[in-house]
Amino acid sequence: MALPARTTRMARLHWNVMLRRAWWALLAIIHIAPLLGAMRTLIAEGPTGPRVVSTAALGLAFAFFLLKLLDVGFLRWRMRRASFLAFALTCVLVHDDAAPAAVRQAMLAELPTAIAVSVVLAGLQRTGRLIPRIVRRLAWLLRRPVASFGACGETLARQAHILARRSLVRPSIPRAPPA
Repeated sequence: MALPARTTRMARLHWNVMLRRAWWALLAIIHIAPLLGAMRTLIAEGPTGPRVVSTAALGLAFAFFLLKLLDVGFLRWRMRRASFLAFALTCVLVHDDAAPAAVRQAMLAELPTAIAVSVVLAGLQRTGRLIPRIVRRLAWLLRRPVASFGACGETLARQAHILARRSLVRPSIPRAPPA
């Protein structure tokens, strides 16, 4: 006997929620040891600028993972391709000290390009739905008869053409009368 569609959908949703929570729990567990080590170093060797910053960054990351695990409302967003790419780039930038020196140098050499490409791709993804709507709206405006100026019933494109021709005949900057 097949389960009703609603039951199947609810089971799938429950499974997705559990996987997401397991992912954030795993990230929180992985970052406990570095956080404790940074705190131990900060207490034992005294506070310096880099130690305080790294301990604070680890503490904030750990708090973020815990809040995502608890599914706090203000941290709910859908992880699409663009946001996943931003998350992955952030992880790469934060964890560059774990890589060997040669990899770090190569990564720093390619970093501006990677950021530029990711920004362009995210922008294209967001504007990909917007540009066709703008083009359709502009095409509708150009086909629509406009009677605000010029002859009644002329299209906006025709009126723009007439204005452009008139501006070519007359000089665009008024000149002073001859003295």
